Amino acid sequence: MVDLIDLTKDSIFKKNVLKTLYPTKHIDFESEIQSLLRSKGFIEEDVPLNQLHLHLQPEEIHYRYGTENKVQVSFYDTSEKFNELYLDLIKYLSQNVFDFDFIFQTTPNFRFHFPGQLSDDYRSKEGTYLGLHSDTLNGWPFEVINAWLPFTKYHESSALHIAPLEESVKILSELCEDINYNAGVYHKSGWDLLFMKANSNVQYQRSIINSCKPLEMLPEEVVFFDPRCIHGPVENQGNETRISMDFRLIPVKAYEKMTREYVSSGGTRRKFIKGDVFFEKSAMELFK
Repeated sequence: MVDLIDLTKDSIFKKNVLKTLYPTKHIDFESEIQSLLRSKGFIEEDVPLNQLHLHLQPEEIHYRYGTENKVQVSFYDTSEKFNELYLDLIKYLSQNVFDFDFIFQTTPNFRFHFPGQLSDDYRSKEGTYLGLHSDTLNGWPFEVINAWLPFTKYHESSALHIAPLEESVKILSELCEDINYNAGVYHKSGWDLLFMKANSNVQYQRSIINSCKPLEMLPEEVVFFDPRCIHGPVENQGNETRISMDFRLIPVKAYEKMTREYVSSGGTRRKFIKGDVFFEKSAMELFK
């Protein structure tokens, strides 16, 4: 029997997104990012993070795939200090933001969004970068909660762009109609199919681009949003670097009810389970 996609569930958030502050003096990611940049040989001394691109070599800034660049790839490996800060953030969220236990991504993703043109992997035939997406198109389960936090101020084109849930569901529904709501196809090839549909259908492409607006955020804020929300970067047309981090949560109760195995659509084929993509302990278990 073929599993079918269901886009109709209620969002965990009343407004589909939730923004909140976190204590940056106690959870000082910026200082550790500076330390990591030094230890990895990108800079010799601390620099304004929003001007990082001025202190890097062209090959370090170059986008090799989508939004991926040499600096971002190097941050797949962080440090013991960074891991401590990350777990401090998780503990803070579990005590001050959410009233439920949750599992969380083991290693968060860093994004270094430099001024200039992104790679051509998701570029339309007209020349527009079309990297806007839903993580569910890349294998992630619908039970996840997306989390995103910036470490630098940004302008409109370097911000995270995101669409409201209602408009996102309409966009994803059109794609699902093309594949008969087949969950296997959706989770394995959905992102590429979304790009191909947008690249061949100007009206569909415009609906995606016009639905996504810059998200206004402060460096001391973190935002959570429904995984169906279409989101992503556009090309940074300003003169400042945007550095951010994102990760995903799943409420424990929702995780325990999951019956389907979710696997990354990338080459790693990692599983979205505890002990693999998600940390072996839940947020509340960190206090034991």
